[in-house]
Amino acid sequence: MIEVFSSDNDKSCFKVIDWISFYGGCFLRKQTNTPQINLRISNEEQNCTIKNSWYRNGSLNLNTKLSSLLPNALARHLNSEWKKIQDFTYFKTENKSEIKLGSFFKEINNNKYIDLCIARDVGFVIPESIITTSKRELASFLSKYSEIIVKGDVTNLEDKDNLYFYQGTSIIGENNLACFEDSFFPTFFQEYIRKEIEIRIFYIQKKCFSMAIFSQKNLKTKIDFRNYDLSIPNRNIPYVLPEEVQLKIIKFMVKSDLDTGSIDMILTPKGEYVFLEVNPSGQFDWLSQNCNYYLEQEIANYLLIES
Repeated sequence: MIEVFSSDNDKSCFKVIDWISFYGGCFLRKQTNTPQINLRISNEEQNCTIKNSWYRNGSLNLNTKLSSLLPNALARHLNSEWKKIQDFTYFKTENKSEIKLGSFFKEINNNKYIDLCIARDVGFVIPESIITTSKRELASFLSKYSEIIVKGDVTNLEDKDNLYFYQGTSIIGENNLACFEDSFFPTFFQEYIRKEIEIRIFYIQKKCFSMAIFSQKNLKTKIDFRNYDLSIPNRNIPYVLPEEVQLKIIKFMVKSDLDTGSIDMILTPKGEYVFLEVNPSGQFDWLSQNCNYYLEQEIANYLLIES
C-alpha cells in the first residue's frame, strides 16, 4: 500500500496516483485538511499510525472553522496544544523513516537563508545577500551594486475590505530609498544578477531533470518568471546541466537531507551558474509537460519499487 499525503487540490499528485493505478499498485491518499491521527506513547512502544510513502505537500491543519467559533484565548490554547501534537507527528515520521519520499519536517522548516549557506559550502556561486533593519546598511549595499532586489515568498493577505498580493521579487534602486524608514522590519535583499536564462531543476533521488526558461525578452517576466504572461508565454525547453553542476546539486541535496525538491538557478551571460533556492515540495507538473520528462511516471515507479 502506497500512502500519499497532499493538499486537496494538487493536480501533480493525482497524475502520480494515475500511474500507480496503471501499474496495478494500491494507494491511500490522505488530505492535509482532514488529518486522522492516533498516537501512543508508553514504556513498551511509541506508535504513530500516520505512515506515508510519499509526502507531497501541505501540513496537518487544525479545523479552522472550529477555532473561529471559539473565544480568542481558548482558540490560542487549542492551537498551542495542536502545534505540539503536529511537531511530534512530524518528528515520529522523520525518525521512523515512514516517508519514502519527501519530508514533513523539511517542507515546514525550509529556510532559504540556510540553503544559501549550504549551496556556497558545496561550491555554488550565490547572490550576495543581506538581511537588515537599517536604512543606512541598505544604502551601503545598494551603492555596491547598480540594482538590488528585495525578496520574499509570493503571498496573498486578506482583510475584510482588501486583498493584498505580494509578487515575490522587486527591483530596488536609489530612488526607492526614500520609501524606507531609518529602521524597518528585518528584510532580505540580494544583488540583482543579469540572466541569460533561468533554470528550474526537479530533483529526485540523485537525478536532475532540468528546464531552461527564456524569461529575459519579456519585461513582465524578466525580474521574476512567476509573473506569468499568459498572452506571450515564456519559451521552456529541456536543458542538460554540466556534470559538475549536477554533482554540486547532489552534494547540496545530500547535505540538506533532501531526497526530492525543485531548485531555481540562473545562467548568467558570462556562462556562470548561480544558485537561488530550493523548494522541498516544489511544483513539477509544468516542467514535466514542457520537457516530456514524465516525472509523474518516474515518481510512481520509485514509490512502487520502494513500497
